[in-house]
Amino acid sequence: SLHDALPICKNISKMRKVLPNEYNFAPRTWLLPQQYEELRSHIHSPEERSKKQKTVYIVKPEASCQGRGIYLTKKLDFSHQDHCVVQEYVSEPYLIDDLKFDLRVYALVKSVSPLKIFIYREGMARFATVKYEKPKKSNMKNLYMHLTNYAVNKKNPEFQHNHEEEDESKGHKRSLSSILKHIKDNGGDPEEVFKDICSVVAKTIISVTPHLAHAYRSGQPREENSELCFELFGFDIMLDKNLKAWLLEVNHTPSFHTDSGFDLLLKRSLILDTLILMNVTHKAKKRYNITTKV
Repeated sequence: SLHDALPICKNISKMRKVLPNEYNFAPRTWLLPQQYEELRSHIHSPEERSKKQKTVYIVKPEASCQGRGIYLTKKLDFSHQDHCVVQEYVSEPYLIDDLKFDLRVYALVKSVSPLKIFIYREGMARFATVKYEKPKKSNMKNLYMHLTNYAVNKKNPEFQHNHEEEDESKGHKRSLSSILKHIKDNGGDPEEVFKDICSVVAKTIISVTPHLAHAYRSGQPREENSELCFELFGFDIMLDKNLKAWLLEVNHTPSFHTDSGFDLLLKRSLILDTLILMNVTHKAKKRYNITTKV
């Protein structure tokens, strides 16, 4: 939601001003109407006006979910200030089978003070279903080409499902490990790519640590145990043609819906590992209940 996106968007922007070389992993993003003037100033800046190719923006309405209402544009309409997210479009993505894709990476924040972040080694790649071309007037409305949302692309008759748990390197929804293997097979360094992804996750969470710490203290007033609360985030990350990781969005309530064997295998293992890391057991629950009653 916009409420959750606001601190991330604003804090990354602030960090970019202080540490431009460290916080250059997110496309410029504005939340309207809160950052209306900032966006307007950016569009009318000499740097933007001097560009031969106009910047393409992706607009995500406030009530948008599962890709509904998202569109691409080169000309933003300022006649009304809708509640929406406006983000610069990553126009040169890394392609596999000539298709654009993004990665869903899961990160567990186990503790805020001290900050403890665990990143799940497996993840999910969601593919577009039409071969990619750079945005232009004739294809800007082709959401099957430009959006990687599963909810959008599964409606395309060309969408290929993964029906078996082991079928994770085919179709339009694949495993992160199969993407890293593809990168290695094509001369890239998968470990560097994953290290870059981990860096993006860590720096993003660090940028909103004060916001998280406040929420953490509100949910956990007791001081004697610093790991009673946790949160599992879903990071949407895109690789560009140079294999640089770009942060598109952070979901604080990632979907655990499963409609394929691959989904079930991935998310079941993710939830199990999370419960093990947090020591969520019947024994721990019983001990906690006894302690709180004393």
